[in-house]
Amino acid sequence: MKKIIISVFFAAFCTAFNIPHHLSAVDNYSSIINEKYSRTIYVSSVKELMATEKETKSGDVMVIIKPGTYVLTKSLWLTGDHICYKSESGKRDSVILKGAGMNGPVYGIFQVAGKNFRVMDLSLGEVKNHGVQVHGERDADGIFISNVRFFNCREQMIKGSFDKNKPDMHCDNGIVTGSLFEYTAGKAFQYYCGGIDIHRGRDWIVTKNTFRNILSPESRLTEGAIHFWNSSEGTIVDSNIIINCDRGIMFGLDNSPHFGGRISNNSVHVVRDTGIYLCAAQKARVLNNTVYIDSEYRNAIEYRFNTLGSVIMNNLCNRLITSRNNGSAEVGSNITDARGEWFTDAKRGNLRPARAIESVVKKGVSVADFSRDIEGTPRTGNYDIGAYEQR
Repeated sequence: MKKIIISVFFAAFCTAFNIPHHLSAVDNYSSIINEKYSRTIYVSSVKELMATEKETKSGDVMVIIKPGTYVLTKSLWLTGDHICYKSESGKRDSVILKGAGMNGPVYGIFQVAGKNFRVMDLSLGEVKNHGVQVHGERDADGIFISNVRFFNCREQMIKGSFDKNKPDMHCDNGIVTGSLFEYTAGKAFQYYCGGIDIHRGRDWIVTKNTFRNILSPESRLTEGAIHFWNSSEGTIVDSNIIINCDRGIMFGLDNSPHFGGRISNNSVHVVRDTGIYLCAAQKARVLNNTVYIDSEYRNAIEYRFNTLGSVIMNNLCNRLITSRNNGSAEVGSNITDARGEWFTDAKRGNLRPARAIESVVKKGVSVADFSRDIEGTPRTGNYDIGAYEQR
């Protein structure tokens, strides 16, 4: 097997509760972060910000936003290629772009219909639908989202949409890194919401993000923290932290498939349903995740319907790994009876090891695709089971 190392790791997390807040220590995406643009526009008012919708149509523009809170009256529809919106300070809490609340008239912040859109170092929220919508039906590819805080969106915070009548158009090659997705009230506004929801996306990377409180106030479940489906393929979900969510990471849904991809090195704390869900997800690889089910739900990882060719290995769980509806996978070197005291603070979603556990250390198998853990610690020889190397 060809060894492919996806080097997308921070040196360390920033807080005691596993929440990374800034990309300053990362140079893996420096070529994107430091891209040059033919024009630069500075804005310091809502009027100036809304004017960039027209000013960026020709593409190759960077929009730098001065510190402040900007209350939008409508979405920014962006059709130009290679445009970037970022805060002047590089601190995401210094610039807040928001609508009029989850029941307000503002659909979203950014409606992306061009290629190679970048959004960095901002906070986006308080909208009726999505913080960012990537319009795959308009062939919007190559989005890069870095160090963005998404908060209190009524529906999915990042949405990748499609048109079934345009099957050759996708939202491909997205990268989401170093960002925070949260509901500040401890739960969502309604069940139909999620962190990242991508239809028909190819070769996305979702890494080093934190998802908190994506939790339905109703009996129906949210889509969870991360969901790729509707013939998405090649997705890599690596080294994310999920805390207090209904569900964690989902590939596929019902008869809507996902192909290939990898779910690895994630710390998943869920309070109502399963942590990792493969549903009609073929040739997916679920490797070295730590999953803690903080409810009576029986299954930490599920593989359901046609999951032919999938692999589930080196995962540390406190519940079962279960086939449903004749799902098939190669399953091995997993632990399904982890106890809460093994972790630093399992009830609050901190799944760092509290101590070395003999059944975990060096009991996994080595994996060709990656050689570091969730915190960037090298993995050598037989890997430890779970997201964290314990030695």
